[in-house]
Amino acid sequence: MDNGLSRRHEISELLQLVDSTTTRAFHTSNGSPKSDCRNDSKPLKRYEELFGSFPAEGLGTSGFKDAIDLISRNSVDNASPGFLGKLVSAPSAPGIASDLFLSILNNNGHVQRAGPALTAIEKHTSLELARLFDLQGPHAGGVTVPGGAAGNLMAMLVARNIVAPESKQRGLTPGEYAIFVSDAAHYSVSNSANVIGLGNDSIIRVPALDDGTMDADALQRAVDQAGKDGKKPLLIAATSGSTVNGAFDPLDKIGEIAHRVGAWFHVDACWGGGVVFSDKLKHLMKGSHLADSIAFNPHKLLGVPLVCAFLLVNDLRTLWLANKLNAGYLFHDDAPKKNGVSSEQSANTNGSEKESWRHSKLLDTAPDVMKINDLASLTIQCSRRHDATKMFLHWLYYGTAGIAREVEQAVDSAKHLACLVRDHPRFELIWDPEQVFAQVCFYWKSASTPEKSGETLAEINSRNTRALFQGIEEMGWKVDFAPGKAKGEFLRIACNRLTTRQTVEKIVSELVELGESLGL
Repeated sequence: MDNGLSRRHEISELLQLVDSTTTRAFHTSNGSPKSDCRNDSKPLKRYEELFGSFPAEGLGTSGFKDAIDLISRNSVDNASPGFLGKLVSAPSAPGIASDLFLSILNNNGHVQRAGPALTAIEKHTSLELARLFDLQGPHAGGVTVPGGAAGNLMAMLVARNIVAPESKQRGLTPGEYAIFVSDAAHYSVSNSANVIGLGNDSIIRVPALDDGTMDADALQRAVDQAGKDGKKPLLIAATSGSTVNGAFDPLDKIGEIAHRVGAWFHVDACWGGGVVFSDKLKHLMKGSHLADSIAFNPHKLLGVPLVCAFLLVNDLRTLWLANKLNAGYLFHDDAPKKNGVSSEQSANTNGSEKESWRHSKLLDTAPDVMKINDLASLTIQCSRRHDATKMFLHWLYYGTAGIAREVEQAVDSAKHLACLVRDHPRFELIWDPEQVFAQVCFYWKSASTPEKSGETLAEINSRNTRALFQGIEEMGWKVDFAPGKAKGEFLRIACNRLTTRQTVEKIVSELVELGESLGL
């Protein structure tokens, strides 16, 4: 058989095995309020003995089939309506198809000549997303990154190399710069400070208000105090859609502070960024036009398959200046230099110390980044998957209005759930329905009291939360829990684009039945 035909037959046969095996393993609901998320899960330590040693000779189709059958039976079915625990959902149909398409093409996203069409798609999709987020600069755009944490990391690295340009060559002196984050921010923002060499001491945590949003007044006080302590503001990070309760920080107020003090303004919109597709919800990100960078994950609320994440910026020149290094054997965007040698741009992007980096001379004389097509030169990666293609085809398939409807459904289902919880005598809702985005957090109202049990209220709440968490998962649901500041752990249910009102009504009913049966 011709090698091409043989390979095509081999791929087709293996894909048929994947399709039949996953269909058997995952029992989706076909419209019912809930289906079982469980499979035959086993402790992680048993997987090594289950898989065994790699064979000297390949096991071919039969070995492949047995392996994917085992993997499928021990994986979570996030296509089930009962999957309400994490900030992802079932991947969209066009997303799955585009993921396969990318694997077949296997083009690398580091330089244009390795994937010309897909490079054009990444540039186009990033620019369209930047415009949706109201980044209107003449050099606005973005690149894909391998996840939201990677987006936050790269934003902080760019901030370091642009706001403190000497750091690209010499690093930073400990204690010289400060990074401001809400105490409700994702842990990756703080972790990024460690990765780029700033350390935990550079992080200044700003208190969140009762609704989970950053206190802008407290931020101003923290910035003022840092200045008195001799620290310069490097980056201020806001969140649009926090991990626990989906809170949206006041971007307009925070951004105004960042611009006034010369700090890089970064927005972690990995979870909540999908609201920009909806005319009803985009007000939640009022002030996004002030951002220097925005991290956004379509693989979360939008349902594009993992991984699909972007770092969007108001000025792509900052990515080039912060990340570009000489690699003439790879990057050919640069014009030939004298004697064939390419030289680095000066590390000093700001000119005089008093000159704002947002209006620096080097930014004004940087190359036309809209013509830079070797996109790895704008990132800290080399080999890159063309993940933007998944968003491109997903967007093309559903349209802006179609994506908006799915985001709105997630929010509507969550608010309906919040009302059900608020109105039930056995639950205590933590955030009111009008404050709810797509996550609902609540306590079980226990029959026990500290006086009766000798436990603190926090201990009672945490014990009940864990009992309900374990029990509801044994019934086939996937939920989660999180620590409260004073009253102990609480249940958290995260709605997604496929969650319906019928599903949340069902889980409320089953939680009540479970709690009462356990005598909580």
